[in-house]
Amino acid sequence: QDVPIDSLGAQWAAQQLSEVFIPAHDQYSLSKIEAAVPYVNKINFALVAGALPTTGLNLLFQQCINKARVVGNPNNNSMVAWVAWSFVASLRAQINFTGSDMGYANAQSGFLGKANGVATVEVPDNYFLAGTYVLVADKRAVINVTPKVAPEDFRILTQVPAFDGIEVQIRDRGATIPMLRRVANLALIYA
Repeated sequence: QDVPIDSLGAQWAAQQLSEVFIPAHDQYSLSKIEAAVPYVNKINFALVAGALPTTGLNLLFQQCINKARVVGNPNNNSMVAWVAWSFVASLRAQINFTGSDMGYANAQSGFLGKANGVATVEVPDNYFLAGTYVLVADKRAVINVTPKVAPEDFRILTQVPAFDGIEVQIRDRGATIPMLRRVANLALIYA
């Protein structure tokens, strides 16, 4: 009873942004990129007794990177890989962090470091379509319109006409657009 209602509104808005809006935007963005991947850049593998195989995933990952790589450009710094949680456990032992402190801090924020020279990010399995485990993209093949909703992008209105209470205004802005001329620089792994 002693807490002002507008501060509770701010806490609720921050929670909605971090747990609803931003994950929904990330899921939307990844599904747009995934839908643009050409069939020849989709790498298929078979599950073993309904589970991921314990060997060979690093080779699949490297093949996926090679499919998305810009022809004639050996530099992977412009690429990013999103990897499903269920796939990460098998790759984690093969990832080289640049330093122990940095590796720990990166892992806490969901960034695994670099695998095969590509920045690798963990994502929940349900961010992808069923059966997809890895999505690799050259950053130059995707336009991501910013700004995305940030935790401070909300307004609390304490005096709303004809309403006795507060109003929380939250807007989700942004778009993800795979460039048609560069879809050859997108690849994925699916089972």
